Amino acid sequence: MYIVVVSYVDQYHPTGDGVMTTIDPQGNITYDCMPDSGAVYEGGQNLIILNEKFNTIISQGYKLVSTDSNNSLWAYGSISGAWYFAIP
Repeated sequence: MYIVVVSYVDQYHPTGDGVMTTIDPQGNITYDCMPDSGAVYEGGQNLIILNEKFNTIISQGYKLVSTDSNNSLWAYGSISGAWYFAIP
């Protein structure tokens, strides 16, 4: 199973960026920076980062099987939430 989590960083974090954390089936963790606090409205760059991650996972045969009920892709805010991918 893959787990992808996007979260805000504390306002006192030096970069102020959002973070996408991915845990792969072997338990390896990777972090991707999402500029501008992960904001969607900043040129769509963060949606591209999220889409590329999802496409990479899906291209390996994984399917989205569950999401966090508090996921947010609000157009004037930041991306946040959790997505779970598994082999069907």
